[in-house]
Amino acid sequence: SELTADASSEMLCVAAQASAFLLSTRPLIHVPRSCIGISACDASLPTLTELTDPREWLEDVEGDDALDWVRSRNEHALNAIGEPSTKPSYARVLSILDSNEKIPYIGRVLNGLHYNFWQDDVQPKGIWRRCTLDEYRKPEPAWELVLDLDALGAADGIKWVWGGTALLDEGPDVRKDRVMIRLSRGGSDATVAREFDLDTKQFISAEDGGFELPEAKSRFSYKDRDTLTIGGVFGEAEMTDSGYPRTLREWKRGT
Repeated sequence: SELTADASSEMLCVAAQASAFLLSTRPLIHVPRSCIGISACDASLPTLTELTDPREWLEDVEGDDALDWVRSRNEHALNAIGEPSTKPSYARVLSILDSNEKIPYIGRVLNGLHYNFWQDDVQPKGIWRRCTLDEYRKPEPAWELVLDLDALGAADGIKWVWGGTALLDEGPDVRKDRVMIRLSRGGSDATVAREFDLDTKQFISAEDGGFELPEAKSRFSYKDRDTLTIGGVFGEAEMTDSGYPRTLREWKRGT
């Protein structure tokens, strides 16, 4: 059916009003008040105001200017508040963090053993340890040492920081014996990763067929016993501007 002249005019008016409303909700777009019809709007297009960011150079997080700015702000903050380690609250908080009375939280339960990562004044970098449930219930459990990060760092000459583990999980009925352990230099976002045998409590070297990932902001997990699903160690072309992986690949053991 054909529209009457009045109905057509009313629809054009509603369309023009809706267009003006949508454009007016954008704060950077100017819609002329004279825009009362579609033909008039076509004759006077909205304009976009470009904004500049005076701190955009801070986006270059590794740039000299950005790092110099951070150093100057750190110096200003320390001059204002003083050296934190000299404050009474510093020693109190440190004693709480290093206390032997804190709860040894369980990170994993594997093959009936409860795993805990522990740090105190004796092991500042930390130890990974395990015990049975019956032992864990005791006031002073007899923990079995799995990995000593302080000793590892001393042997490697690197201040390793614990980054967690990725478990080879082949199903509920299959014994768990392999993990990938993340380690970072001084707490960096980038980590290295090494395959670890939970039975021998030793790293498996690449020469012996173990997985070893170089330092990178990588992401990975086991697909199966001989395959890692991995992103982030294939060079800058495979990374985002922030240094994180943009592709995902499979890595077969021994290749």
